[in-house]
Amino acid sequence: MSIAWQSIDDLHDTLLLSSFSKTLVSNKFTLLRSRKNQSSFALGRFFLQTDTYLNMYFHASDIFQHDFIYQYGAISLSNGLQMSRDGLVQLQINASSFGPGRLTLDYDGNLKMSMWESDISSWTEVGKLIGNGCKLGSPCGPFGICRALPNSSTGVSCSCPPGYQPRIKEDMSQGCESLISYNASCAVQNGSTYITNMVAMEEADYFYNDIDSVRDVDTVACKHLCLQECTCMAASYRNDGVCFLKGNSYGYLLNGLHSMSNTLYMKVVELDSGDQDSHDHRRRVIGLAVSVSFLFVSIIALGSAVWWWRRGPNGIWARKRRSSYGMDGPLKYFEYEELCVATKNFSEQLGEGGYGVVYKGSVSSSVLDNNCTEPALVGREVKVPVAVKMLKGGIAGDEKDLKMELKTLGIVHHVNLVSLLGYSGTKRRRARQNFLVYEFMENGSLDDFLRGYRGDILPWSIRYTIALDAARGIAYLHHECNPPIMHCDIKPQNILLDGHFRAKVADFGLARRFHLDSKHIVKTTIRGTRGYIAPEWLTSRELDVKVDVFSFGMLLLEVVRGFKRTEDSITPLLDWAISSVTEGAVIDHHLHEESRNDDLYQPQILATDTTVSNVHDSHVPEHLRESTQKLRLLKVAIWCLQQNPQRRPGMRHVVEQISGMSAVEDPPLPDLVFGYPVPYPSPSDSSSSTKMYTHSVVSAR
Repeated sequence: MSIAWQSIDDLHDTLLLSSFSKTLVSNKFTLLRSRKNQSSFALGRFFLQTDTYLNMYFHASDIFQHDFIYQYGAISLSNGLQMSRDGLVQLQINASSFGPGRLTLDYDGNLKMSMWESDISSWTEVGKLIGNGCKLGSPCGPFGICRALPNSSTGVSCSCPPGYQPRIKEDMSQGCESLISYNASCAVQNGSTYITNMVAMEEADYFYNDIDSVRDVDTVACKHLCLQECTCMAASYRNDGVCFLKGNSYGYLLNGLHSMSNTLYMKVVELDSGDQDSHDHRRRVIGLAVSVSFLFVSIIALGSAVWWWRRGPNGIWARKRRSSYGMDGPLKYFEYEELCVATKNFSEQLGEGGYGVVYKGSVSSSVLDNNCTEPALVGREVKVPVAVKMLKGGIAGDEKDLKMELKTLGIVHHVNLVSLLGYSGTKRRRARQNFLVYEFMENGSLDDFLRGYRGDILPWSIRYTIALDAARGIAYLHHECNPPIMHCDIKPQNILLDGHFRAKVADFGLARRFHLDSKHIVKTTIRGTRGYIAPEWLTSRELDVKVDVFSFGMLLLEVVRGFKRTEDSITPLLDWAISSVTEGAVIDHHLHEESRNDDLYQPQILATDTTVSNVHDSHVPEHLRESTQKLRLLKVAIWCLQQNPQRRPGMRHVVEQISGMSAVEDPPLPDLVFGYPVPYPSPSDSSSSTKMYTHSVVSAR
């Protein structure tokens, strides 16, 4: 039987499947595209795609329906797939008891399967991907809370959290907005009568918006953590004592759902009635004073205005200097003289990197006009430590790099990324000298501890937290920045530690950025540090964010080991990791050879990965839990070090694996010969096979 036409030939919202239809899907990247709404057949926002492993993934074309909503929504089609003689994969359906089948991607993003019943001459729905309508791409919009109503026409009911109101009362799908318009993210606004508070909403939560989670805390501590974190917009407290801080780079929360086990605390701004009365009294006093001394005040105000217009931080001279960078935003512009005072004429050097020399300094808290000023500093005049980077290079290089870094860091904020506070530029000796002012990290870089410059090896609990923090920061750059940001130089020197040993990723402002409609960038020069550079820097002109995943794999091996390798080749370190994973145990005599702390690392084989089923079980001995965590991180690192970039996981998945939210399968061996990568076969080479671990010790060499 010859087929004259089949539905997959055209991109629509429906695939017709029958017992005699064999739909080629291996060469069809996009299978379905939803219609606009219930009454319009124009192309909608949702579309369904397949990958090389025959899984189907959902995507959306607008920011309200971001891809991460469906990051766990992959469907296996293996039961209906067959391989034809020519090697093409075909989608088939067995319709012995029913007539033809219909696979439809509905306008709301749900995937439904219907069968034709000839007895009643009608389509009958036999299944759908998501039964809960609230999980269909945040149907209640930004900040909206959704409750499923199966018997209603829409299937959902939307409401707003405390302190918020509907943006459009007639259309709750447009989400909610704050009752009080405000700009500050932390504490009070300078000179205002607004205060920040946490208001509870029972049985609610925002899914897929976690920026951090803390265990074994009460509700008071959970609310305090959110108030202290500038990027936190809400906190969700689970009844087992886990606090989830909610926030992202968009400035609003999505996927609000009814949740029996969670209490949601929204960060809201309220009007302080006591402050309001005091404010009214001050206003009457000020009005009387102005009336009595109007002439005197006018003269002073006029003189001050002229001075400020010419010499102030936002005056005409400063605006000219600011405009030369193409910047006009919340970042503070520092005069060169201010930086000389702040750094005591650049007397205390913190370090030196590829882009410049870093000096320690201190500035007044009142000049740091940004949204992430510590709440304890608001309204107070104290000295805040900062790090001032004096950029290297010629005139053209400095200008180009500085503009790129300013435009990138000025809009990127995350708890695991080093914040840019300000910038400066001055013309000295016929050349322009540029400066960047960052937040100060008290404990320096991870490299100092791995090299032993700061004493003994860090305890495993701190190293584990550092690995998770660094992964979260890189995942934010890759998956939540638009366009995504490639760091291109992940290494211990660029992982900085604050006073509590929480890690933040630094030096990413000069990285490559690319648009969402382009999966790769074309390299012009090699960036990175020897020993951490991904193999495609040397073998390919097209690069993507997987180069950072490779570098993070090397970093992860060094974090698990506890100290830095002395050689540039990755082979000895990878040998140790593969041997440990193959044995199912952490071989600590490798650590003992170079460790400074004999009591901390003794030559022994610790418990295997299968000994402990739950690494978070409080009844599990600490040394067994530590060994299990190390083995899991070693497996993640080996996955990250795969020669083929397509085999490496994304950083969002790496975060889930490190934190224990996702299982880690045994990785294949990286294709390395004497520490160098070997060419890997193209995806079209069906004869290639994947090398997997055996029960014997395997060497990476």
